[in-house]
Amino acid sequence: MQALGKNDSTLCEGMMWGHVAFAVNSQCCLSQRWQLVARAMEKSHLKFPHDIRDVEESTNAELLEYFKGERNGFVQVGAEGYFFPNKFKDEAEKYYNFEARPNDVWIVTVPRSGTTWTQELIWLLANGLDFEQAQRRPLTERFPFFEFPLFMHSQVKAELLEENHESADALEFIEKISRPGYEVLSEVPSSERRFIKTHFPFSLLPPSVLQNKCKIVYVARNPKDVAVSYYHLNRLFRTQGYIGDFERFWRYFQRGLSR
Repeated sequence: MQALGKNDSTLCEGMMWGHVAFAVNSQCCLSQRWQLVARAMEKSHLKFPHDIRDVEESTNAELLEYFKGERNGFVQVGAEGYFFPNKFKDEAEKYYNFEARPNDVWIVTVPRSGTTWTQELIWLLANGLDFEQAQRRPLTERFPFFEFPLFMHSQVKAELLEENHESADALEFIEKISRPGYEVLSEVPSSERRFIKTHFPFSLLPPSVLQNKCKIVYVARNPKDVAVSYYHLNRLFRTQGYIGDFERFWRYFQRGLSR
């Protein structure tokens, strides 16, 4: 083998350092790219902008006595004092950062305002009056309730699962309605239009709903009729578990302290 001359040695040394420089530059570029990705992710994740505070202690204790579906307590949100189970503290940012799509259709209502029949009307109109599919697929699947799991306390869910352990269909249904809307709806293929039900007030909707110009259908009803209907729902549903009379419920309703 021929020995390397001085010029050959210099050339090899230059090539070696060139490879090193290339490797370092490549690592730097990759590092910079990951930093940009990380910054973009941080930028895209929105901090929940509203104050979340516990309901006053004595009021909270009274509410827990009459609303047996909640076990941990209640919070109020923002200047308006919107009322939610304690679970909202941990879930607020996840709901707020949900990514809406431009062709989403949202129905936004106060509970007991005619939401369910309006859901059916909207879905049928948007799906060519496909009554066969509407009968085959439950409304909870075609038109998911975005934030319902907030009201499903883990202990209540465990009780329902135990009571229905012999029914595979019941167990499947309980698991489905316990999944947050931000998870369920994110799994819907982009080729499929999404229909979303929520009782969130306008200020708590994900900002992407407005940014992407989604269709929003708002339904309102006489508050006195809402209160009566809501009273019966709170007594009927285990997730609410209200055990008081209407007079007491009406006082809570007037103060914005009904689930």
